[in-house]
Amino acid sequence: MTDPAFLDDKPYHAHIYATFEERPRAEALRATFARETGILFVGCITEGKAGPHPIPQFEIHFCKSSLDRVLPMIEASGLRALVHPLTKDDLAEMSIVPSFRRSRKAPSGSMPPKRPKTVSSLLEWTVNAVPSG
Repeated sequence: MTDPAFLDDKPYHAHIYATFEERPRAEALRATFARETGILFVGCITEGKAGPHPIPQFEIHFCKSSLDRVLPMIEASGLRALVHPLTKDDLAEMSIVPSFRRSRKAPSGSMPPKRPKTVSSLLEWTVNAVPSG
């Protein structure tokens, strides 16, 4: 029988974005995640745009119970990230429930008044509107 507590430990993804200049920080963070217990998967750093992600990124998979360890590690890196629980609706994952992480606040007025309606345009909007370290 499955432990009921496990059923509440929902799966999460984090997409960590890095420009060419930020790549050493991304590589260091990726290596840290690869050694971390509770991280289920650590992807490779892409060389450029990949799918709807407009700049190089890597992703990690983990459960909700690891969220309190993962978020401070991302924030300490100063890199931009999209953190979201997994659902069966890609657009909802990235437009309703995500958490955008960065090391400092975005400048006032930097976010457009309306969120884009597609995953790729939402990610383009996010990566360009949320400054990194």
